[in-house]
This record gives sequence, structure tokens and C-alpha cells, in this order.
Amino acid sequence: MENYPTNEDCEKTGKLAVALAAKAFPKVRVVRAEVKVKWDIDGDPFLWVRIIVDNPKGERLNLDADYRLKLQLSREMEAVGITAYPLITYPSYAELGDAA
Repeated sequence: MENYPTNEDCEKTGKLAVALAAKAFPKVRVVRAEVKVKWDIDGDPFLWVRIIVDNPKGERLNLDADYRLKLQLSREMEAVGITAYPLITYPSYAELGDAA
């Protein structure tokens, strides 16, 4: 890969992820997104996107909405020149709090 993700790319991806997740999952509160560059076993970079959600009722996230969010995030990242693959997880705010 010729364009390695920068800190600016991580910040842009985080903002996109929060906005898209808030629309995709209206029944939970999206607290924040944390984005870090990681490397796969082939040495290619990807973006680990942790979207921290506050879900006190314990409702399951909609899998269809999750799929659409991942697809839309990839497309919007590509539109702003970020070509790294986003790997998205949804840790709970109740487990992480502000420490993460």
C-alpha cells in the first residue's frame, strides 16, 4: 500500500464513524470513536475503529445497520482519500468508561 494512514486520517475516520453510527443505531448513544492504525499479518495497514456505545438497555445492534455502516464508512473514507480497510468494533461504555 503506498499511502499509509496518518493521524489526520484517523481523526477523519473517527468523525465519520460517529456520525454514521448515530444514524445507524438510533436506540443507543454513540459516545465516541477511537481509531488506531494496526497492521495485518502481511504488513498492510488497516484502521481499527472502536465505536464506543452507551446501551443501558442491552439491546442488540441491528446487523443490517452494521453492514450498511461498514459499507458506507468505507465509501466515505475512500471519497476523502483514505484507502485503509476499517475494522469496526462496538465496545460498551459501561465496560470502558472514559479510560479507553
